[in-house]
Amino acid sequence: MVELPRFHKKTVATIVAILFLLLFVALLAYEHWGLQSSNTNTNPPTQTQPGNSTPAKKGALITKVSASVSPSAYSSTVCSKTFTFTGKITTSRAGTVKYLWERSDGVKSSVGTLSFAKAGTKSVYYSWSTTGDYSGWVRLATTSPEKISSSKASFTETCTFAVISVTASVSPTSATWDQVFTFTGKITVNKAGTVKYKWVRSDGGIGSTQTLTFSKAGTKPVTTSWLRGCSAGYNPPVLSQLFSWLDSWWNSPVYAVALPTYWEQIQVTSPNPKNSNKATYTFYCGFPF
Repeated sequence: MVELPRFHKKTVATIVAILFLLLFVALLAYEHWGLQSSNTNTNPPTQTQPGNSTPAKKGALITKVSASVSPSAYSSTVCSKTFTFTGKITTSRAGTVKYLWERSDGVKSSVGTLSFAKAGTKSVYYSWSTTGDYSGWVRLATTSPEKISSSKASFTETCTFAVISVTASVSPTSATWDQVFTFTGKITVNKAGTVKYKWVRSDGGIGSTQTLTFSKAGTKPVTTSWLRGCSAGYNPPVLSQLFSWLDSWWNSPVYAVALPTYWEQIQVTSPNPKNSNKATYTFYCGFPF
């Protein structure tokens, strides 16, 4: 007769406890992994890739709206510019689209209509004329059948300060005795700023540099004079009238002769070099014979 080994009661209890614990763990593992495996979807959900645009709604006629501007930036001494905007509308099928243009200053265009005979893209156009320094934007918006707005087409106009016109005139235009000739100039600018200029004349004389300040775009007059004399400061009224009459007679179409000519003009040195016309006059000391 074989005698079985004898186990201590505590040892047996420990072994039994371990067996029950292993069985309990095995049941939990089966319940978790088995159920998960049975509920697994063979078609995993589609993930949206980062950076992709949101697709159009199913059945929508309008699928895309965009706007661009040319030029987007403009800088010139000519402080007026017309910016041209191009809009594009894309549809998924034939249909009619209504749209309008919206501006940064709150102005909206009238509603336009665009008909599509089939799916495709069509262009629409808009223009905006601005004056002086200006920044803004325009966008295209559809109103029917879907409401979709394009991104903003932004633009900037920069007006560069400049003298755009300068002229000169003289009074009187001729004389044959002591005379003060008065020159009047007109300087026109495109915006507020400071102008530097000087008078120059035909005998080589150059006046000092003068400063003229403008608070806005516009024209301002400037003057100077040139004294021409023959009598060392003495000009009897009777002789002056006599020479004036003889001068008119001698320069009539029948007896006209070429008298010496002189001139003055304005030279703008800042902000941009620009010269006026030459304001010309004739002068001769006494009757020319």
